[in-house]
Amino acid sequence: AESHETHGTIYKLIKKYGNAKQLKKYLLLKPEEQDEGVKKVYNQIKLTSEFIPFRDASFGMKLTPGYKQALNYIKKRNITDLMLQLYNIGFCATGPYENRIIIPSYDENRRLNYFIARSFLNKTNRKYMNPVVPKEVIIFNESLIDWNKDIYLVEGAFDGFFLENSIVMLGKKMSKLLFETLYNNAKGNVIICTDGDAWK
Repeated sequence: AESHETHGTIYKLIKKYGNAKQLKKYLLLKPEEQDEGVKKVYNQIKLTSEFIPFRDASFGMKLTPGYKQALNYIKKRNITDLMLQLYNIGFCATGPYENRIIIPSYDENRRLNYFIARSFLNKTNRKYMNPVVPKEVIIFNESLIDWNKDIYLVEGAFDGFFLENSIVMLGKKMSKLLFETLYNNAKGNVIICTDGDAWK
């Protein structure tokens, strides 16, 4: 069997010289005992410097077209001021994530492990522009989960705002990590709330 050090080296080489698809494939196929090490892959994720939390938006920003459009989109989705604060939701008016709502995700230690970057424009070539991190190695906003209460599983981040104690699966399928975490930690019911096309 290959050592932990060997697998760490392979991971670093693929991350440096490979592409996102190759890295994702490696993380899915590598030995199970490396799971905890893989969870650390998101340590280097940072929110772009252009990120502005809605709670910190100053009066000057309210006058910019970016702020007004972002706020209009938020209100259209029925997102409240409390939700904006609880989930640290923000937006980018400039930069690589220009014209996008940013929804950060934090792990159990309040470290950033992912974020959703959703365009708030009516017409866009790319609705989502999320970081290149395999979704199978994170649990979205794990820091907010109360494992003693009923847990709701939802597909997308916007779905999760409207159900207390929800976990976003970032799609229709539950990752092995999420399944095992639920199996080991959930004390209440686990209720699956997906779109109708996920029934099968």
